[in-house]
Amino acid sequence: MTQDGRSYHFVHSFDEHYTSDNDDLLAPRNDGVANFVTSATPNFLNVLVPYLGTTNSVAKIFTCAGSRGGTPQLNDLTTTNVTSYLGNAVVMSHRLVEIPNPGSVVYLQELFDRRDYAYLRPRVTSLPGVTPVTFSWWHYQPSPSPNSIGLNENYTVLHETGGNLPYLDGHADYRKGSTMRAADFGLTPGTDDWSAPFSTSYQAAF
Repeated sequence: MTQDGRSYHFVHSFDEHYTSDNDDLLAPRNDGVANFVTSATPNFLNVLVPYLGTTNSVAKIFTCAGSRGGTPQLNDLTTTNVTSYLGNAVVMSHRLVEIPNPGSVVYLQELFDRRDYAYLRPRVTSLPGVTPVTFSWWHYQPSPSPNSIGLNENYTVLHETGGNLPYLDGHADYRKGSTMRAADFGLTPGTDDWSAPFSTSYQAAF
């Protein structure tokens, strides 16, 4: 089993500092935030910057060194707005105490490449104000063509078709992407695996 020290650093800072300063509240549920560190829009990455040091060093924490960038800028880990992490929209804007068994719910997963956006995957698919809130894209198949590293899935595949996953209770683990289920993200129905269409609609299990 392999584990990424950056994931531990990230979750440790998240759990012990941000949530304690914000009444146990998880990061805001803002998706697709461009230039996410320097943006004025709070997101699951930039809310941690005050706890992680200067903005010049955060890319090394928010990015797996084994990932690739689509541009020279994204390949440079001294660039501020670089990440290979995806947040879990299901848990964002909740308090930790509202989530049963946080040790079984993924907070982040790894994207196959680097981006300058803070994306949430799974993502919210329902319109603002509509209940129940629905989610999709906990996995993503770029078919009919594979992605730029030759794989048919984009998430939790970077390390020998697996990924390093930080959980809400602060621990991290390595999982093969093919073992992931919708329930790992706090979704219901929870038994779906990668064979389910990535656009399948789910609700939160809590």
